[in-house]
Amino acid sequence: MSKRHYIPEIEEFHKGFEFEYKPRIRGGLMSYVNSKFEYVDRWETAMFRKELTIQDHFQLNTEPPRNILDIEQYLIDGAIRVKHIDREDIESFEFIKSGLAKDVFISKETHDIQGIGENYIIGINFKEGTDYVQVFYTRDEERAVGAILFAGRLKNKSELKRILKQIGV
Repeated sequence: MSKRHYIPEIEEFHKGFEFEYKPRIRGGLMSYVNSKFEYVDRWETAMFRKELTIQDHFQLNTEPPRNILDIEQYLIDGAIRVKHIDREDIESFEFIKSGLAKDVFISKETHDIQGIGENYIIGINFKEGTDYVQVFYTRDEERAVGAILFAGRLKNKSELKRILKQIGV
């Protein structure tokens, strides 16, 4: 496993969770060897879309894997991985690198995070190569400091997305 990726736990999967998977080699029973599926040697990006339902019992072995039973088999076979959070993930949420502080990204738009009609700049303090993230708000872009809304470890883009949604960004 590369330093940029890790193998997720089954508990991390939820609607909207982003991951990479290896497609299965198609070919009926010949693709299932030694209690393991055979996989193509490339990674594709996917998003977990739904929870397991009764109808999913009739739709196993889907690609990309879309239910917990399929995810479990891909995990057993080592055919799923997740990219650790990085600069590109933060920038994908419309944050730009601050020119004033080395590891700070700021929102391109202001946000009314308290719901009182006052707009704030949202900042993310993140050092590349770590999983420690601080999300803060400020009115002063030049100071790049403010009240902390979240401080903790985030493994991947999906976790950052959840935190930003919870704080109203």
